[in-house]
Amino acid sequence: MDWRSHRPPIGADFDRSHNICQEKKFSFMSIFSVDTRAGIRYKGASRQKETKMAYVIFDLDGTVIDSSHRQATKADGSLDLDHWFANNTADKIMADSLLPLADSMRAVMAAGHKVVVCTARAIQPADKLFLAVNRLAYDALLHREIGNMESDSSLKIRLLEAYFISEGFNCAADAKAIMFDDNLKVIDAMLSIGIKCYNATHVNKRMAA
Repeated sequence: MDWRSHRPPIGADFDRSHNICQEKKFSFMSIFSVDTRAGIRYKGASRQKETKMAYVIFDLDGTVIDSSHRQATKADGSLDLDHWFANNTADKIMADSLLPLADSMRAVMAAGHKVVVCTARAIQPADKLFLAVNRLAYDALLHREIGNMESDSSLKIRLLEAYFISEGFNCAADAKAIMFDDNLKVIDAMLSIGIKCYNATHVNKRMAA
């Protein structure tokens, strides 16, 4: 799908509790607008004031990457870490595939915005190789530390708050970033710290429709 061909939807409505886009077909351009002279501009959390550069955060599994062949999730959507670690081998990682938001991640990077990957994975060389082979570049890669069993929500709050402070902001909310994640608890956690987080499961379905 060529995301550039989609115009911003009119009257799109978002459910704040789970950030589910209620429009019939999701358009990535509902978040970005195109100016023929200035290129792509991020609309920001308010969708009113535009800025020339954005921080866009992407989860990996269930958002940009389909790794369902080697994962199991708990009832709340969080990753079953014991099962994940047992199946987190290089061969299985390289057998993962891409979801529609992978194209959006590339587009955001190509437009000069900051791409932040924030994943519950404990990153290993095969993960980085998969991203490189599939041209999924990023400015920052935030991930679980080896041996860390923290909940996905707590982990991502900690990682993103620390990252945005290191970028010169007082807190994550000040960066006016947007995020894509498939974990409902993470989505709610991000909203609680001022990051507008979209439900990646619904976004991917609408982009693929």
